Amino acid sequence: PGYALGQFFVESLETALDRAQVNSGDRVLVLGDSVLGPWPTLRARGLVPSGRFPWFFPLPLIQAIPPGPRRDREERRLAADVADDLARDPPVAIFLQIGRTQAFPDGFDVRRWMLGFASTAGALGKYRYAFADGSWRVYLRVAENSS
Repeated sequence: PGYALGQFFVESLETALDRAQVNSGDRVLVLGDSVLGPWPTLRARGLVPSGRFPWFFPLPLIQAIPPGPRRDREERRLAADVADDLARDPPVAIFLQIGRTQAFPDGFDVRRWMLGFASTAGALGKYRYAFADGSWRVYLRVAENSS
């Protein structure tokens, strides 16, 4: 079942990438927990993964830490890393996993998690919601000169 769910994530990522109209050479950020990961799909399309995590595996591991100061510290550190990645190498599109997951707790929402930290909320504010497709909620970068 895990492999089938992972394959679904890959197939739905393919569909979302088509719909987002990203092009070879574009930088994209995928924040999801599929064990198959987006890396092979992105590389096959000539896309450049943005950020230091080829898939968002640290967050489910952090979520497994009992609530408290250590977990809070690790989440803040991860949020700061994601915000730094978005500022340093801004992707043209961000793909946030939605729906069933392999490792996140039931009902976990990556977007809500990002909005819980000033650093990632501010970074996400430079993107506009475009659509949801399959397992992904997609955001596209807002042009610098648009208001």
